[in-house]
Amino acid sequence: MARMVRDIPDIEVFCIGKCSVQLARKMIDIVGHEYNRLHIDGIGSYTLYEKILETYSVKEWLAGLALFHPMAIYMKSEPTKIFEYMAAGLPVICSDFPKWNHLMHNCKVGITVNPYDIAEIREAIDQLFLNSELRNEMVNNGPLAVSSELNWKSEEKKLFGFYNKILNQ
Repeated sequence: MARMVRDIPDIEVFCIGKCSVQLARKMIDIVGHEYNRLHIDGIGSYTLYEKILETYSVKEWLAGLALFHPMAIYMKSEPTKIFEYMAAGLPVICSDFPKWNHLMHNCKVGITVNPYDIAEIREAIDQLFLNSELRNEMVNNGPLAVSSELNWKSEEKKLFGFYNKILNQ
């Protein structure tokens, strides 16, 4: 994300949540003289969840970013951050991992990109910025998907179904 700020001149990136001092320094070093377009909240400490939710509602953000490198731990996970973005009505720009591609495509809530390809990331940003119809669809689809199927209540039903299946064998 720091490379995005460095390489895409007309954007700002806001990072909120716990960020180590070492990582923040590395990001600022990457950004260089464009450091004023990289905002990091939570350096060296946790950020309260309520503050994160408040930040989502402060202004109309273009998208929530989940640009992870293709490591096995990330490629098989479903980061809570993506679901936070969806619940808050933020379109998502995330890494093009198969599991995440499936989620973005099925719920129509975001765009997947190669996290190393700045041109592809720029194209996704432009697509959301220039296509208000697409953006509004994603804004509306996120909360709907979370409230109807991507929540602990619906997962509870699946888990109980699984337990019943095992117990009845």
